[in-house]
Amino acid sequence: MVMMSSPTEDEVTRLIGGLIDATTALQYNNDDENWKKNRRRRIE
Repeated sequence: MVMMSSPTEDEVTRLIGGLIDATTALQYNNDDENWKKNRRRRIE
């Protein structure tokens, strides 16, 4: 993906949300109990 300009606020929020979801999925897949406790999707 090539960015022609800076991402918008909505695009950044979606990218960060995707990274959080991916991290949670990896923790879940590796039987790491932190995925239950530390799952927060608060983006301010």
